[in-house]
Amino acid sequence: MNTKEKALLGGGILGGVLVAGNANKIIKGIAVGIVCILLALFLTWNSVNGVRETSVEVAGLPLLAAEEARDQRGLVKVYGQLSTDEPVDVQVLRCNEAVCINPETAFERDGMLYARVELQRFEVEREVEESEKTGDRVSETVNYTNKWVTKSDTSQWADVALDGIDVNIDRARTIIDMEREEVENVYIEGLTQIETFGRTPEEDEPAFGTTRALITYLDQDDREYTVVGEMRSDGLSSGDPFIVSDKSDTQLIGQLGGEETTSRWVMRFIAFALLTFGFTSMLSPILVFTDLIPVAGTAARSLATLISAILAGFIVLLTVFLLNYWWVILLIIMLAIAAFGFVTYQKAKAKETAAKK
Repeated sequence: MNTKEKALLGGGILGGVLVAGNANKIIKGIAVGIVCILLALFLTWNSVNGVRETSVEVAGLPLLAAEEARDQRGLVKVYGQLSTDEPVDVQVLRCNEAVCINPETAFERDGMLYARVELQRFEVEREVEESEKTGDRVSETVNYTNKWVTKSDTSQWADVALDGIDVNIDRARTIIDMEREEVENVYIEGLTQIETFGRTPEEDEPAFGTTRALITYLDQDDREYTVVGEMRSDGLSSGDPFIVSDKSDTQLIGQLGGEETTSRWVMRFIAFALLTFGFTSMLSPILVFTDLIPVAGTAARSLATLISAILAGFIVLLTVFLLNYWWVILLIIMLAIAAFGFVTYQKAKAKETAAKK
């Protein structure tokens, strides 16, 4: 056996040892890669065919005034003003005493269509991330966070009507710009003594025990609303979709379309990341051999990731194009077949004519 043959034999033995020693890692990498690629392809397909085009559905409905829609049945799009005979009232108290005997009003508002009040206290939250028991001993990994903790969260819609048509707005998706206010040092009933766990607030944080109210509300005013829903004998109480918005018809359609576009591109980005990771995992059998050389191994992995990312991006974009414009490709193929058939026929006809002469 000459030197070259010995080198090849030694390299083969070394490669076999490396593969055998990393067999589980290689198999796992290939399996994970296949799963990631399949998930990525599904997400890419879903980004084209799985996103519901609510904007198109809403755009296809005629915009009606409340008087026109009153006698309609089925899915309608109506505009008008929201009003109520029983508005929502909100009062938030402030108390500077440990035992609140004479509270004062910190916030008060009435005549609203909607109100939500979140009462919060700034405190230390203790969270056990990991717990491990060894015999009689229990070890825990605990994380402490200074944060606002919600103690109470209440919301209420008034019984509203759109120019006389009852609207069950609790069931609807609301796309409405509402007012928001923050009120500090409010009274929260039933608070227990705060535990700081020996921590202190940061410079830009309030003192532990500080309270506040986050108030979101919608006044009864003269703005115009657009409602999409199922018109029934009892008014607008459901629908698919069922939307109440203070935006114009054009603005509402534009926002819904923007949300759909965002959903599509988020799925495509996730598909791109999964494909990149999947292709890199599939290359694990090759990359095992580069681990013997530290610098070359790192460079090889970086290059493999770059190539995988470029390939993933190309596949995602190509798949989206094919799914969106498959009919164009089919038309081109049919035209090419027709052209080929026509050219073949003309050549055959020319040969036949030449043979007769």
